[in-house]
Amino acid sequence: MFWKHARKPSITTQLTVFYSLTTILLLSVVTLFFYGAAVHILHQVHYQFLREGSFSYTYFISILDSYTALLIETLIVGILLAILLGYLIARRSMKHLYNLTEMAHHISASSLHQRIYPQSWPKELNLLGITFNQMLDRIETSFKSLTQFSDDLAHELRNPINNIMGEMEIALSSAHTIAEYRQAMESCLEELQRIGQIIENLLYLARTENTQLGLKKIKLDANKEIQSICDYYEAIANEKNIQMSLVGNATLDANPIMFKRLINNILSNALKYTPNGGHIAFSINTNEKYTLISLQDSGIGISAEHLPHIFKRFYRVDAARTHDTGSVGLGLAIVKSIMELHHGTVTAISEIGKGTTIILTFPLAQP
Repeated sequence: MFWKHARKPSITTQLTVFYSLTTILLLSVVTLFFYGAAVHILHQVHYQFLREGSFSYTYFISILDSYTALLIETLIVGILLAILLGYLIARRSMKHLYNLTEMAHHISASSLHQRIYPQSWPKELNLLGITFNQMLDRIETSFKSLTQFSDDLAHELRNPINNIMGEMEIALSSAHTIAEYRQAMESCLEELQRIGQIIENLLYLARTENTQLGLKKIKLDANKEIQSICDYYEAIANEKNIQMSLVGNATLDANPIMFKRLINNILSNALKYTPNGGHIAFSINTNEKYTLISLQDSGIGISAEHLPHIFKRFYRVDAARTHDTGSVGLGLAIVKSIMELHHGTVTAISEIGKGTTIILTFPLAQP
């Protein structure tokens, strides 16, 4: 039982041992053959000399020819046996590879959970088996994410479509005043704008997550870029009496359009959930390796159980609250995608009633 689970020698080791043993065996056979032939020939020559008193060269050649033929036959048989043995060893060593090929041939969406167990495989195939399992892990994770994404998308689109259908059915069920028809059309327009926002954000996510996308970066003045976006939202902040501030500066290697979208998303999100009279503070810091941009607000905060999920698509902490603000749960997912495209990271720190801090970490700009 132990041998079934023990680590098999590597294929290289098996073939090295096989060829070494084969070579030693053949050399031993040839050596013994020549030694035996030499002794026999000497005995025959000595016997002929004693019996006839002379040495026959023709007789010597005939004996030598017979041994040469026997040697050739022995070598041919030895080579054939070595080839057969090598084939059996190679086939046994490659058995796991054949099994892996068979499994890969039958992999489908319903069997992504299957795994192989390469712990007892030869060293060369052990790494291949581990890599194959890791590939299945990634495919299974992506497939589950895609399935979940499809379900979430269907749910997000079903609600506004049902709302539009409901408004239209009510409007067509009986006669209404112009004001009532106008109200129904405004409600439908609001839902259509919501659908349009979902589609626009999904298309943007698809572009940012495309690994073939050629990201054009330039050196940006982070303070200047963030200040321009703060100026754009100044009217909304003043309406809610929210104080905005910005300290620090750094130069970034980033795509200017994506950087603006990035800051726009986190700032608009902070403005939505920061109550009147609150504050929002940007800070920019650098160290030996990274540039860090943080946004700290005095908003309502996010509970600990929701915090690990806020960067997922369509994830919303409170569906009713986010519907009132017009959120579709894609803003922070876009932030995460943009940061990954720039080889950076985004993290969130939050506490209920005390606000949220979003930290963007960019690799340091190269001189």
